[in-house]
Amino acid sequence: MKRIRITIRGKVQRVGFRYYIKTIAYKMGLDGWVKNTPEGDVEILVEGPERLLKEFVNYCKKGPALSKIEDVEVNDDFSAEKLRGFEILF
Repeated sequence: MKRIRITIRGKVQRVGFRYYIKTIAYKMGLDGWVKNTPEGDVEILVEGPERLLKEFVNYCKKGPALSKIEDVEVNDDFSAEKLRGFEILF
C-alpha cells in the first residue's frame, strides 16, 4: 500500500471535480479524501496499491468534462492519518 497527496490546479472548482474523484476512487476501491482549497485548487489524499494509484492519477489529469487542468502535483505522503473509505471534505 502506498499513500499520495495530489494537488490539482486550474478550473477545478464548481465543475463537479470532487464528485468525479470520489466516484473513481470508490470504483477502484481506494481510501482517502478530496477537498477544495481556499486557493482554488483541489487536494486529494489517497491510499491503495501503487498500480491503482498510477491509474487514479491519470483520471485526475483528465478531470470531469467542465474542468480545465493546468497542473497536477503528486507527492508521497507519510502521515499517520487513518483512512477508511473515500469521502469529500467540506
